[in-house]
Amino acid sequence: MTGGALLGIDVGAPFDRALARRQARAVFAAQSEIPDAQARDFFDALRSRMRRGAPAAQALRDERQSWRDRPGGRWAEGILLFE
Repeated sequence: MTGGALLGIDVGAPFDRALARRQARAVFAAQSEIPDAQARDFFDALRSRMRRGAPAAQALRDERQSWRDRPGGRWAEGILLFE
């Protein structure tokens, strides 16, 4: 089952093949809109954690925690991970 199927979205085989061609190990999705002013900082920090060797799930958990108390940062709880 694909990430799209889990969400009830028919993203289709082209999306799945594109991820496979790129050898995607993890795909992140947002359940709600992400503020433009915060998106880059969040995902840059998330990628940095993964580059330093953290598994995707751990990196996401830790980054969510770091955003929990920031003004307007509750949206980070709605970031999903598909591996």
